[in-house]
Amino acid sequence: MPRPIGVVQKPGLFEDLLVRLGVNRPGQPFMLDGDIVPVVLVESGVAFVAAPTPAYGVTDIFTIGTQVTPAIGTNLADTGPLPVGDYTVKVIFYSNSFGSIQFQWRDAPNTASLWQMELQNSHGVGGSPAQFVMDFRIRVENANERFRVLTLSASAAGQRYQASILARI
Repeated sequence: MPRPIGVVQKPGLFEDLLVRLGVNRPGQPFMLDGDIVPVVLVESGVAFVAAPTPAYGVTDIFTIGTQVTPAIGTNLADTGPLPVGDYTVKVIFYSNSFGSIQFQWRDAPNTASLWQMELQNSHGVGGSPAQFVMDFRIRVENANERFRVLTLSASAAGQRYQASILARI
């Protein structure tokens, strides 16, 4: 159930419109969710434009930096211990070679993965570099849990890997 940030108090044209569009049921209060998505009503006398999500700040970006010829198990990005909260997480990975990585959500003592995802990239057409981006919503329920990205395959000599984790409450 979404955590409401606002409720329409007075029934009327707006409530009737939501019922006719199938967004809401008759007699049910309309609640606004905390997630904001940019919206514009077209061909209407009224336009609502939601503010876009703010950019990630420097303190929200975690990376070890570019690694050249990383071995298996090399840490590419680590958030360090995190406070409890609902996180928006974005993982960005770049490599100029074929390789695989693992995104891990780790427990507070950093001894086990609570959840993990293995990803494999193949370099782009004609050997050009490849990158991918993943987005998650994760609820950290215990203080000091963390997110990290590790290499799962050894790279050839001179190959470059770089991963960043963007995480914020």
